Amino acid sequence: MPRVLLAEDDAQMSRLLSRLLELEGFETLALSPVDDVPARARDESPDVLLLDVYLGGQNGLEILEALRARESTRRLPVVMMSGRNVEYECLCRGAFAFLLKPFFAADLIRALQAAIVPQGS
Repeated sequence: MPRVLLAEDDAQMSRLLSRLLELEGFETLALSPVDDVPARARDESPDVLLLDVYLGGQNGLEILEALRARESTRRLPVVMMSGRNVEYECLCRGAFAFLLKPFFAADLIRALQAAIVPQGS
């Protein structure tokens, strides 16, 4: 079962996404808005990180840069999401994909499945 680490500061959205992902066969670990995302990504070894760009007091773009700077998380696929179209900024910093909120559930599932396909497959 693929493991998704979910970093979303809106509690209701986090619950909805977790439930959707579980129904689609993903194991989901939802982080709290104050969690150290790079450290949790290193410790949990997920298959993919679903990361909101705006996490209350944290900046998802800075988190992405921190992930890319660490050897242990450099290759972790990151699917980013936001209500603002910051796709270019996310992809330039190393995100695998970007989803503009609101998005269709099918688009989320496709992005996550594509992100966890082993390289070279």
